[in-house]
Amino acid sequence: MNCTAQLLSPSEAARRLGISTKALRLYEERGLLKPTRTAAGWRAYDFEQMTRATEIIELRALGLTLVEVAQVLDGDAPVLARALAAHEAVLEARVRQLHETVHRIHKLRGELDRAGTPLLR
Repeated sequence: MNCTAQLLSPSEAARRLGISTKALRLYEERGLLKPTRTAAGWRAYDFEQMTRATEIIELRALGLTLVEVAQVLDGDAPVLARALAAHEAVLEARVRQLHETVHRIHKLRGELDRAGTPLLR
């Protein structure tokens, strides 16, 4: 997107961000976004608001609530640190679970090989 005065409609902004127009409205209602208004009163998203929306989406993808997103965007670093630590713990638990599953599969395949049972291909 060009950094000059290019303005995007809500539908185009939502499409580029990969979210719904309802999400954009919700972010505005919660004070997270402040789109400009056209002369006709329509919402329009400039480069700054698209950048901020991207930050919101990234923080939401990390599991932050909208309240926490607002706090982080207002500079509350401890909220982000706590959220990142919690997200990291969840991911580490998933990794452990996947390792355990792979180990069980290897064990089962070994048992099948030793028993002379052909593996499904």
